[in-house]
Amino acid sequence: MHDDEHSHSILIEELELESEVYSTRETKGLSDKDNPLYPVNNLHLLLKQFIRNHGAYDREHLQDWLNLFWFIMNDPKDKYDKVLKFIEMAVLSPKRVRYRDAMSSKHSR
Repeated sequence: MHDDEHSHSILIEELELESEVYSTRETKGLSDKDNPLYPVNNLHLLLKQFIRNHGAYDREHLQDWLNLFWFIMNDPKDKYDKVLKFIEMAVLSPKRVRYRDAMSSKHSR
């Protein structure tokens, strides 16, 4: 679902996605509940706010921040279930984080 921006068609073709196009003229002035692009626009707004609020991150780790955003935005909706899932993922992770490495001045920025 997109607004017919040229770059979208390239992405759709590359990823072999289905395309559902809504022109800006069609959606202009519609209420959020009537606008088919609202879910996309709203998610984009939330992601921009998330990235701005965490602006001191190292761009090298952008994918990690996007993964965190995805985790926050998706199920489970119950925050206690989400915390449990996060802890399970951390415990089952094969990566080892040493305190000294995580707390060094190089990583704390």
